[in-house]
Amino acid sequence: VALIGPGSIGVTLARQIDAQTERLSREHGVELKLMAIADSKQMLLSRRAIPWGFDQEAWKKMGGKTKVVLDELAQHLQ
Repeated sequence: VALIGPGSIGVTLARQIDAQTERLSREHGVELKLMAIADSKQMLLSRRAIPWGFDQEAWKKMGGKTKVVLDELAQHLQ
């Protein structure tokens, strides 16, 4: 999964997903992994799952961000 828009609404959505990941896995066999985060200027593509419970301050401090290139983001998720 990629989260586009790590502002207050995006962080709230990520926390809601985090609260349901165990149930989704147990009841439906679905395992959602956050593999990318992007805002309007930069993106972070991760090889390992990013914890769902991040906040805006954590996003600001995350290293390894690059300029947003939507084709690269899409390729990363495949």
